Amino acid sequence: MCLALCASHYTYSKYSRNKKRSEFADYKEDKISYSGNWVKLTSGLGYIRRRKKAKVIRFCRFSLAETSEEFYHEQLMLYYSWRNEYQELLDSNLDLRAKFENCSAAIKSASFLFNQLGGDWQFNLVLEIVREADDEANRAEIPNIGNEPLHDFEYDEQVGDVMEDLIPGPSVLSAEEFQEMTRSLNLDQRDFLQHVTYFFETASASTPPMRTFISGGAGVGKSVLTKAIYHKVSHAFNKEPGCNPDDIRILLCAPTGKAAFGIRGQTIYSAFALPVSQASYSMPNLSASVSNTLASNLAKLKLIIIDEISMVGAHTFHRKNQRLQKMFSTRDYFDAVSVIVVRDFRQLPPVGDNWIL
Repeated sequence: MCLALCASHYTYSKYSRNKKRSEFADYKEDKISYSGNWVKLTSGLGYIRRRKKAKVIRFCRFSLAETSEEFYHEQLMLYYSWRNEYQELLDSNLDLRAKFENCSAAIKSASFLFNQLGGDWQFNLVLEIVREADDEANRAEIPNIGNEPLHDFEYDEQVGDVMEDLIPGPSVLSAEEFQEMTRSLNLDQRDFLQHVTYFFETASASTPPMRTFISGGAGVGKSVLTKAIYHKVSHAFNKEPGCNPDDIRILLCAPTGKAAFGIRGQTIYSAFALPVSQASYSMPNLSASVSNTLASNLAKLKLIIIDEISMVGAHTFHRKNQRLQKMFSTRDYFDAVSVIVVRDFRQLPPVGDNWIL
């Protein structure tokens, strides 16, 4: 019996939970004895009983590509019938991959009960990947340095890719589509849309930047209002004489990839080349080439819209300000760029960081 089957279908007890325990006195320790539904284990290790309903088991599901040794150890521990973990699984002299391949038939049969969504084809695919791992390792030993996408980056820790066009911006709406969108807004939302549009149409170089917070309950139309602001203000910018439509004047961003995709924007870390880890308090310096590229992309930036503001930590928010100040050599907050934040403060906590407010 494998560990996965034992953990899911049997329950353990140090005692049999039977009032008449004296009936076990005549049994020897090297034999298995029964008391009702309870089975006595050898060497006085206790008792087990089959569950009426199988229990859900949870395990790490290590990745074969990233942590191969942990993957092999987990598969063998769960689906291979072993008695001594130290001798059969933890011995440093063991070749876990070879043992996994030798026991693949037994592991496949035992794991099917717990991986029914994948079936036989999934297990065979994993086994095929294992057998091809050597070829992949050999190819990885000869890196093509000239084609490394981050070869020119000089970060001292992991940061997001600079302005990668992985998520396309919002598609251009026709006049009919935009009118239909604005008709779905309520009166207050339409007033705010006109207020924002008028601000950017009449703003001059000396006009203080806009700092606005959009909030509201679920389903009130915050996402629709955000899209309407983007399209209306973009149209106002494109009417300016000598305007280049390819310039980034409005930046839609969010703290997570899912939230960024929902507004057809980018993550904050990708847009401003910030450290992905919020736990570190250091701010990595960009190389001159990367800094110039980022500054060139954001030179015409006038408005930043941040969705899911509650998930943006205080340090990440401050780093975004630092990045803009350093790139454009200014002490103005956010380089005097207007900022609109959306959602609710303290709704979802930031990971490894503090609340903004």
